[in-house]
Amino acid sequence: MEKVVSIFDKSFLHGSGSNNFLSIELSPGGFSYCILDAERFEYKVLESFSYGYKLDSENSLNAAEYLVQSNAILNSNFDKVRISYTTPDFVLIPEELYLEQNKEKYLEFNAKFDTNSDFVNVDKLNNLKAYSVYSAPVLLNEIATKYFPGSVIKHYATPLIESIMYNVATNNNKADLVLNLNNEFFEILIIENKKLKIVKAFNFVTIDDLMYYIFFTLENLGLSAENMNLIITGNVSMESDLYRNIKLYFKSVDFSPRNDLFKYSEKFENIPHHYFYTLINLNLCG
Repeated sequence: MEKVVSIFDKSFLHGSGSNNFLSIELSPGGFSYCILDAERFEYKVLESFSYGYKLDSENSLNAAEYLVQSNAILNSNFDKVRISYTTPDFVLIPEELYLEQNKEKYLEFNAKFDTNSDFVNVDKLNNLKAYSVYSAPVLLNEIATKYFPGSVIKHYATPLIESIMYNVATNNNKADLVLNLNNEFFEILIIENKKLKIVKAFNFVTIDDLMYYIFFTLENLGLSAENMNLIITGNVSMESDLYRNIKLYFKSVDFSPRNDLFKYSEKFENIPHHYFYTLINLNLCG
């Protein structure tokens, strides 16, 4: 287990959690958290840990519990705690078609889940006017209840979609395609006439995998990369082979700026603005 990022603003007071919001992102390969000063609406803390390799859900949650137990800051009191769970399986249902009693049936169309070890959760996406239905381990709910009573669990794609659609509505996003990357899988969002046309998650190991799925999706929709503006979110650098490969095919390729709804400690300038996009925007979700 390795700490890969550690940002602390000098004004952050350990133990003064009464006016702070905590956001946690759990993935098969790591654990990240950040803290928002709720009075100034400014991010003061961000830390990220890598497990070194992809773990199954039980072991990744056990590793996360160990980190929570051993981190004094995470044992503070917080006004709000949001936890995002990273899984590629989810289904979006338009607001006007959603029925709470059918949530398990919606998910069955897109994913397998074990009713003995998983629970079905639902996020409301206000900017999209839709609901996201997904499953998560019961163990996650038990850990969240034990260490963060009153916390809210979200799917990790929810803050991505909500932030992108907010920026589309306010004309701050001119992209036709958004590519969000993490270590285990990536998401494609295609936007047409200010509406979300498709959002899809894919597992990948190599750059070739990623390029195949991008162009497979575009081909099936009859779209041409050379006519599209691409925005990248997630932890990928300008010096990476991935960025250099993608840049060859699209009309334009840019990295997403930070959301201007928040302020950021100057310490956050130590990481690129598009890094930890879903974690930082988790506070957009109710």
